Amino acid sequence: ILRHFLGFLLPDAPSLLNSAIVLGLDTVRWENKPHPITEIGIAEWDGFINPGKDVGTHCENALINIRAAHMRLKLHAHLLNKQAGAGDPENFIFGKTVFVDEDTAKQALAVVFKRRDFENGPLVPVILIGHGIAADIANLKETLGVDVLAYHSIVKIIDTQALASTIPSLSYSRTAGHNATTISLQMLLAHFGIPIEAFNTAGNDVTYTLILAILLCYNDQSTAVPRPTQNNVHISTVIRNLKTVCSEQEALPFGDEKWCTRCSGVGHFRKECRTDLSCEYCVTSSSPKAQQTAYTHMVEKCLFKANLVGSPRPNSE
Repeated sequence: ILRHFLGFLLPDAPSLLNSAIVLGLDTVRWENKPHPITEIGIAEWDGFINPGKDVGTHCENALINIRAAHMRLKLHAHLLNKQAGAGDPENFIFGKTVFVDEDTAKQALAVVFKRRDFENGPLVPVILIGHGIAADIANLKETLGVDVLAYHSIVKIIDTQALASTIPSLSYSRTAGHNATTISLQMLLAHFGIPIEAFNTAGNDVTYTLILAILLCYNDQSTAVPRPTQNNVHISTVIRNLKTVCSEQEALPFGDEKWCTRCSGVGHFRKECRTDLSCEYCVTSSSPKAQQTAYTHMVEKCLFKANLVGSPRPNSE
């Protein structure tokens, strides 16, 4: 189906297909229980290539029309993953981040997925793309109660893991206990020679996923590994140009662009925060470690109180 949008028209394709939008979805959850959702990444590709039109080197004429959005959930934005390979939610390189509460996140998702070209018209068909997309759909349903399938706009789901499983040059991933159907996004990026930058952040990962989906569908993957340099252009140049274009786009019209994960104040970021804070839970705790951090956070953001770090108990005195 994606090849239809790259100029290889499907025979007898329904007319609605030409009005479909291609959306990517990615989510990040905190590594510790109860694993709340902390980030949502959405990317859209509006780059229909007419038959006979040059897609450009490394599909640049298609990729340059990707747009990405990154939402951080205010309630959990202070929860940062620390395990090896964890991403930095403050380093969204394909656009601007917005901080949203849960209701606003739900509203934004509904607006993105439930579009109509005119009032009372049919829903615009959505082709949904993700890397291990079933997990992201489940994450939204489990944490926010949002079932994107219930929007009734999604007509096709494409998983880049499934696309990658058909690539002979990646067949080695089936050996040594690895399964090609769970190939990593990093491995796919390396396959195309794309530099891995600011990884495991929802907005970045979903953009990479959409890039890979387009490349996987356009390129002939049956024989050789694709060449990172074509026509004297390295694919990193194409990605860099996309970053520049995306960074100039407006943020999603939801939530706050500047919001502090330390004091919950609007208009500044954590790094700029000078607000005096104290956590009454840690102040009265019997744990020296908790007492040492008592004036670094609000009680609403206290990991000790939430029994997520060390589980110290307050003094009973």
